[in-house]
Amino acid sequence: MFQSWRLQLRKAADALGGGRLDEAGQLLREEDLRRFRPGAALAARVASQMAKRGRKQVEQGDSRAGWHDLDQATILSPDATELPALRQALLEGTVEEAESCLEAADAEAALARLRVLEKRGLDSPRARTLKQAAQRWRAAENYQRQGEFAQADIELATACALLPESKRLAEQRKNCREALLTSRPWLEKLHNALAQESWTDVLSAAEKLLELAPEHAPSLDARRRAWSAVGIQAGRSAPPPRQPRSPAMTNMSSTPVAQVAPSGQRGPRFLLWVDAVGGFLVCQGSEILIGQPIPGNDVDIPVLADVSRKHAVIRRDGEGYTIQPLGKVRVDGVVIQRPSLLRDGSQIEMGDGVVWKFSRPHMLSASARLDFVSRHRTKPSVDGILLMAETCILGPRSADHIVCPSWPEDVVLFRRGETLACRSKLPLEVDQRAMEGSAELTHQSRVQGEALSFSLEPI
Repeated sequence: MFQSWRLQLRKAADALGGGRLDEAGQLLREEDLRRFRPGAALAARVASQMAKRGRKQVEQGDSRAGWHDLDQATILSPDATELPALRQALLEGTVEEAESCLEAADAEAALARLRVLEKRGLDSPRARTLKQAAQRWRAAENYQRQGEFAQADIELATACALLPESKRLAEQRKNCREALLTSRPWLEKLHNALAQESWTDVLSAAEKLLELAPEHAPSLDARRRAWSAVGIQAGRSAPPPRQPRSPAMTNMSSTPVAQVAPSGQRGPRFLLWVDAVGGFLVCQGSEILIGQPIPGNDVDIPVLADVSRKHAVIRRDGEGYTIQPLGKVRVDGVVIQRPSLLRDGSQIEMGDGVVWKFSRPHMLSASARLDFVSRHRTKPSVDGILLMAETCILGPRSADHIVCPSWPEDVVLFRRGETLACRSKLPLEVDQRAMEGSAELTHQSRVQGEALSFSLEPI
């Protein structure tokens, strides 16, 4: 009887002859045909063909496929004649990829590629130089995030000496030095504001420093102290810290728009009528749905315009806001396809011509405001829309959410558990009862004082 291993060997030979290298290799490995001399010879031929194929794949820029062929060929026949050439091609290709990563300012990705070489025992003087430069670059990035710009400059200087031809590295060092110079006056302002317990100035300086160095410990601590102090005055705890801003946050999700839907974290709404100032729609949810005011279409902000039934969702996460397009949306002139970060002053365009301005008026509140730039209105018509987080401040200051020029002092609306309340230093009446420090409100309350009055209306 013809031996079974010869039948399997013939199948492997036929697969090789038909150009089916992976099938031939699998047959040779699974049946352990390499223990027979004809099988070992065939395995060497398959390994050589795999190595040749791997070189072509590397030349075409597919190093992953090249590494796969190298690994499979090495298992079949470690001494195949074509393997050294494939290893050299992979070494050179991976070094080039690491160089490209560094020119893209991604030191971590460069190190990941160089680790692939180390794992397989491949090395070259250029690979060692790139590794040292990438390690210095990564250390500098860590120092920069922590606000230690002088130490970061030392690391970048060493990296520049290792790679003097790298324009991106030289640019990174220039940016580091500029950040060092920019940070110095803000550090001085932060220390002075802390000494004077001027919490608004503390928060302003801390935010500026955290834009330069998101992990700067003194600024993080100063911001916590500012929020704590304000929280004691406001009778609430501080909101979660603001996430560092970066270009990567611009498109925060890889999920296509068509597959994204509102998550249902919508909250109550009410109308706020401020005498001699105007009317405002107040939305208390962390998720605000914008769309058409048509029967059966449950939206938070109904817009009288040519927009989709459900056109966009604005979400608040801690202190940050993002907008998710469900229809055509531009942010600062750029069409967005995924949830995108909103910043103070961002301009939002929906459909063809509905334009809003998004603002964060008060630095010590996570609440935001939407105002029409175009000549469109909501239903019912209001002068502005407030996206209320923990507090909403009405008063004479330009940073208040609703500016009331004739008022002598601020009045603060704030959450008290599941209810709404207000407080002020002014003597006020809430629903014809004298307010002592603070008082709970309903969506039908009226607040009055000697020089001010406003009322709430349910929707």
